[in-house]
Amino acid sequence: VGHVRSGDLHHQVLTKEYVNPFYGQPPFLYWWSILTSSNFSTAIMYVEDLRSPLTKLLSGASKRGGSRVQVRVSAPISQVLDDLLCAANVVVGQSTLGTMAEDSWNLRKVFVPFECTNTWFSIQPQKKWTAAINKNEYSPGKEWRSTPDQFIETLVYDPGHISPTPCTDPKSGN
Repeated sequence: VGHVRSGDLHHQVLTKEYVNPFYGQPPFLYWWSILTSSNFSTAIMYVEDLRSPLTKLLSGASKRGGSRVQVRVSAPISQVLDDLLCAANVVVGQSTLGTMAEDSWNLRKVFVPFECTNTWFSIQPQKKWTAAINKNEYSPGKEWRSTPDQFIETLVYDPGHISPTPCTDPKSGN
């Protein structure tokens, strides 16, 4: 189960509202690589809406023949939370929902896009896996500004072969 932030990040180009610089989303290839290369029988991606080019691309790619990825748009938050909290595997971007899901009793792995930091280590550090996308090379991960160039970067950025690896606790090395 995964959750991609969208609406609150992508409408600000038109309205000039405050843009939270800490919520830049990982590129399309992060989501798609994990969802399609892992041994998941089905992958469910929740998206807030289709205003984001990233959510449009995920939705379109999921409709190709043979895809195991289901994209659910505008689901009630209760359904999103229920699925995230009961899932064995969770794929998250920059989102508060990811930190909530990591405390699930059923969780086996939570995939995070960027480096592992202390904020990802609460109750179950052994279950965190990272794709380790380099924020210095990928501007939306470093600072989200909600610009047209960053929207394009989320669609076309290729971090190379994405092979998630277990996080280690920076304090203990485990």
